[in-house]
Amino acid sequence: MTPDMTTFLSAAEVDRLRAGYDAAVMLAGSQAAVNQHYAGAAPLASFLGKSVYDPAVMAPTDRERCILTLLATKPHALTLGVHVYWGLAEGLSLRDVYQVFMVAAGYAGVDAYAVPAFLLQRRILPLLKHLAEADTPDTRVVLAALVEGLA
Repeated sequence: MTPDMTTFLSAAEVDRLRAGYDAAVMLAGSQAAVNQHYAGAAPLASFLGKSVYDPAVMAPTDRERCILTLLATKPHALTLGVHVYWGLAEGLSLRDVYQVFMVAAGYAGVDAYAVPAFLLQRRILPLLKHLAEADTPDTRVVLAALVEGLA
């Protein structure tokens, strides 16, 4: 029987992940990741912060749905893990995440569902579950664990 991965994290575990979440830390981490290899990328990081990550421009849940759809077509475990966490922290459910992968598969092929779903099941969700079971992890702890476990 196929497991229902939409229930892999309990409501209490998702609540703990959300309780420790800090949007400003996520944005700063995202900008640092863009800038870390090339100082000339600073204008891109600034543009993204103002036009993509500003909640007045786009609701965070909508933004994360869009990003997860794009990432489904070219999954990279670390980036996918960061944005699954970001989406959950901003209010998406695991059902929402899997539904996004289904939409991507409908337009980009079955691998846009199968590959990110596999990464979620085998690597990302067990890591987030471990963090949420232990405590209410703050964003820095989650990001460090994602980098260590998925990079």
